[in-house]
Amino acid sequence: MGKDTSWLPFWEGFGVVDAHSDAHAVRVWLEPLPTHELRCGRCRRRVQRVHERVHRRVRDLPMLGRSVELHVRLLRLDCPHCGRCLQHVSWLDRHSRLTRRLALAAAHGCERMPVLHVAQSFGLHWSTVKQLDQRRLRAELDRLPPRPSPSVW
Repeated sequence: MGKDTSWLPFWEGFGVVDAHSDAHAVRVWLEPLPTHELRCGRCRRRVQRVHERVHRRVRDLPMLGRSVELHVRLLRLDCPHCGRCLQHVSWLDRHSRLTRRLALAAAHGCERMPVLHVAQSFGLHWSTVKQLDQRRLRAELDRLPPRPSPSVW
């Protein structure tokens, strides 16, 4: 691609290496920025040693009516405290194949639409959207104040 993309706010710590689009999808290849500080995905401590590089495909929010597929090169680090684990990525949950903002948008869509409609609008499987909605509802319940104990007469 040749242009500096480190200023893009979408994928912190990563730069766009290449991008292609067709009538249905946008595919973006991301590489870790050499200037970005590497942190362990478990303990969040700074790590210097890289064990290996792995590739992961991740879905992001649709762009201009097209689905977005990220091809992300992640680093498996050699953490002296945790052993080998993937680097911490602020916009991606551990083991997730959806960015946090796509998961959040789908979960909030369930507040106003049925799960199936949200799944169709984001191009996700309905069971994935159902899990995201259940996680959102569980978080809302956890934020409620504890129920007072019933008083006995």
